[in-house]
Amino acid sequence: MVGFFEDMARHALGWSGVMTWEAEDAEMKLDVRSPDGNAVFFDFLMRWPPNYEDEWSGSFAVSAEALPQAAEGMQKLTGEDSGHRFITPGPSAHLAAALISGATALLATDR
Repeated sequence: MVGFFEDMARHALGWSGVMTWEAEDAEMKLDVRSPDGNAVFFDFLMRWPPNYEDEWSGSFAVSAEALPQAAEGMQKLTGEDSGHRFITPGPSAHLAAALISGATALLATDR
């Protein structure tokens, strides 16, 4: 999670699409958007094991200027100096990968 917040801080001027972070055992998921670099919109989902039937979800927004402080706060909370980001690419990333793969295959057959 530290790496996820660090990455958002690096892109504080905004990004297209949704950045997603999910806990290893799926107890928590964050979908974050910042289309204009002014506000950052968080949608979260929390689930409790063992059944994951009990859920709590919500949304909130913060100023993009707060992202570096949020990353620093996450470092202090977890005791980690830095993190590695594990993201789930959005649909556009999967589409781009499929298009590149298809184009590569077509080019290979034309030779």
